[in-house]
Amino acid sequence: MKISVCTLAHGREDHLCNLVRGLNRSHRPPCELVVAVMQDQRYELPETGFPVRQVMLGSGDICLAEARNTAAEHANGELLVFLDVDCIPAPSLIEDYAAAAEANDGVLMGEVGYLPKGATASGIDYEAFERLAVKHADRAGPPRDMVGRCGDYRCFWSLNFALSA
Repeated sequence: MKISVCTLAHGREDHLCNLVRGLNRSHRPPCELVVAVMQDQRYELPETGFPVRQVMLGSGDICLAEARNTAAEHANGELLVFLDVDCIPAPSLIEDYAAAAEANDGVLMGEVGYLPKGATASGIDYEAFERLAVKHADRAGPPRDMVGRCGDYRCFWSLNFALSA
């Protein structure tokens, strides 16, 4: 299964670079990263072992849903993983979504931990991130098993989700 990662970005180049660095450490890299660029200049990003496509949307008044849809339209994967620009994916994120998508239909949503300011000052350190990350107080937390059904779709969190193309 080909998996594309999609994100959108306006400013926040350091965050986007950390997202790319995280994808570079993936046990299973994506087939591509598609960035919907919501500004007039392209980003200078770290080298990758997978293609990165920057889709220029300009600095006009573009809603987030339109930017996400544009990234999806340019993606080649069978599964689309959407990550917020300030997410640093765990090394198992792509393979976890692949396994979950093989066994389930629908929208898949991943867990997110919030890092304190300065947590990435020394680079990507997943052990430190595990110690420092805080769960959002309004979130129920992950299901007991890898995948669980959501009974309240108002809890959908667009920071980290996947669905078939």
